[in-house]
Parts: sequence; C-alpha cells; structure tokens
Amino acid sequence: MPSGSVLSFCMTNKSLKKNLANKLTRSHLEFKKQKMKVRLAAQVLSASCANALQYLRQNKYPGYLESLATEKFLHMIGKLFDILNTHSPFGKGYKSAMNTSNIASRVEFLQEANS
Repeated sequence: MPSGSVLSFCMTNKSLKKNLANKLTRSHLEFKKQKMKVRLAAQVLSASCANALQYLRQNKYPGYLESLATEKFLHMIGKLFDILNTHSPFGKGYKSAMNTSNIASRVEFLQEANS
C-alpha cells in the first residue's frame, strides 16, 4: 500500500481517535460494483479530505509530509464540483448559484484552475 494513497489515508483515519474525513468508508475503496456513483468520487475529491491531509501533514504523520500538492488539488476539484453543481441561490461560497455579484471571483478561480 503506497503511503499517501486513499487506502492508507482510510487506514490512518480508522486508527486515529479523531475521524478526519467522516464520509470515507470501505465503499470508497471497493468501488468496482459502484462505478457510476458520483457521490463516492465527490466525497474523496473534497475539501474535507484536503483538510484531513493537511492535518496529517502539519502533525508530521509519516507518509503525509509531502501532501501539499494533493491538498491543493483536492481543494481545487472540490471548488470546481461546487461551482458546476450549484442550483440554489441560498448556498454559501462556491455552493451559491452564479450571479452578477460573484461572477468575477468565479471566472478568476476558473482561469486559475485552467493554468
């Protein structure tokens, strides 16, 4: 099992007293029968997983000392998913529907993600 992988992350998460990413379960690893479930991918590629990796890196857990690039990637994918999946005008942050008051920040983020 490679260190820093989703499998090692789940095992680390299970062995800690804290639950760092509470939505990750065995079904996220054994997805062969659930290939079309976007929910599983969205939960792995989420800000909560990025935050959990950040916690492990900052607390110097072996195998997570160089996870900064993965954290940034997960944050970016999570924001992209939120932007593309919005439908409520009452959402907060990137989960709010695109409108004239937030279009500039969305375009800026999308341009940054594209580079």
